[in-house]
Amino acid sequence: MKEEAVVYRNAHDPLRDETRDVWVVRGRIAEGPVPGARAVDLRGAPLRPKFVDPHAHVLPMGLDLVRPSVAGCASREEILDRLRDALNLVARGDWLVAAGYDPNRLSESESLSLDDLDRLSTDVPIVLRHVSGHGSLVNSAVLRIAGIDDQTPDPPGGRIGRRADGRPNGWLLERAQEALRKVAPKEDVETMARAVLRACQKLSEMGIGTVADMMTGYYDLRRELRAYALAARRGCPVRLRLYLQWSAVFGPKARHGWEEDLVDADPSRCRVAGIKVFADGALGARTAAIRGAYLGDPTPPSGWSGVLTYRPARLREMVRRAHEAGWSVAIHAIGDHALDLAMQALRETGEPSRHRIEHAMIADERQIGELARLGCRVCVQPEFLADFAEAYAQSLGPERMARLNPLGSMHRAGVRLCLGSDRPICKGDPEDYVRLATHRPPGFDPEERLDPRTAYAAATKEAAAALGDADLGSLEPGSWADLLADPASGLNPSERGPESRSDAS
Repeated sequence: MKEEAVVYRNAHDPLRDETRDVWVVRGRIAEGPVPGARAVDLRGAPLRPKFVDPHAHVLPMGLDLVRPSVAGCASREEILDRLRDALNLVARGDWLVAAGYDPNRLSESESLSLDDLDRLSTDVPIVLRHVSGHGSLVNSAVLRIAGIDDQTPDPPGGRIGRRADGRPNGWLLERAQEALRKVAPKEDVETMARAVLRACQKLSEMGIGTVADMMTGYYDLRRELRAYALAARRGCPVRLRLYLQWSAVFGPKARHGWEEDLVDADPSRCRVAGIKVFADGALGARTAAIRGAYLGDPTPPSGWSGVLTYRPARLREMVRRAHEAGWSVAIHAIGDHALDLAMQALRETGEPSRHRIEHAMIADERQIGELARLGCRVCVQPEFLADFAEAYAQSLGPERMARLNPLGSMHRAGVRLCLGSDRPICKGDPEDYVRLATHRPPGFDPEERLDPRTAYAAATKEAAAALGDADLGSLEPGSWADLLADPASGLNPSERGPESRSDAS
């Protein structure tokens, strides 16, 4: 049956900020007029493309939807009670993995320790993940299984937390968490596919039409790719764009032949978009690589604090190798020291505009100017300021905290911005993070806000462009007609509306 053409009359396009007629033919925005198109009059109400989230963690989000979480717990006892309840449901031989722990929301005396987890159990392995995803607190059972003791050295790009006498204190930071991945029970493809579908149903309900998973390959590259492809074939309501972990593609244990796992997936629905590389950690975990010192700490002789995931020369080599293989590279760089190293790595490719920098939370005027000159895209998460203000105040103090996420300065300088969520770190509702880009929370410099039109474009059209999808996120001819419901008129433009035949001439 031939698909009917539709014209949405008097539709307000928020990206153009004008009211016009928009034609849709065979699922795409078309040049009008289109003879015989069925007309739906929106009477000036907005017709909006679905949001595009260019930075998320889809599989972890889906897994977290069925894992216990301590997010929102206001006290140590509340956290422990929730873990005790979850422990009662753990099957024999399984692990307890809980998400959402933010020690910055507790006083120092209330923060949990390895001893607290051991009092819950020394037999069941317990992992309590830091809300940032850049650290985990574990019990003795996990340390024993992972073979970590007081003689175990810190891995490159990671840190094992230690007591005063050198014994592990249960904290595994940054790449030290890879020890968990090696020994923890592994989900099968079917479980992963169901997790992806579960997550994407939630994303669809938030108005998101396309999402990028920014660390595919963390668990097992080929099983993850099969899961994403399977979810797409089962009718996943969200388009999937995958950024593969560098080590999974280029490292000594790379999973060769992974391209076969996506052969049956429609590339418009599921495809690989690039390669992900980490330069540093997170501010809340004090592992972001910043100039100077964290609040209350002495400045190290090096002049910077935090953790570099790779040595600077190694980072440049990794980016160069992925670039020469034809990939777009996304570099996680939160601290200003890490940002300098990321920009240097992109500069040396000779084509920095092909690539992205994720977060860039601390950037001074010089760095912002350099980002504009490089032409690389910068993906920022406005929700971080609302969700982690307390952690930032404790890590940086009020002055440095105020200028985090300098969106206004970046936009004025001409930096190519897009907005994302980093879910499940944040709830990730795009209506919320667009609003937070235009209305910064208390304690953050209001001059660094974006105007509403720019913020909306950064969460739709510019976010799609960052993924290499010029035909998503807008109402321009040739774009996919991924349309949000219109709350102003009660019409859903992607469904059949009131019919009044028109030749649209």
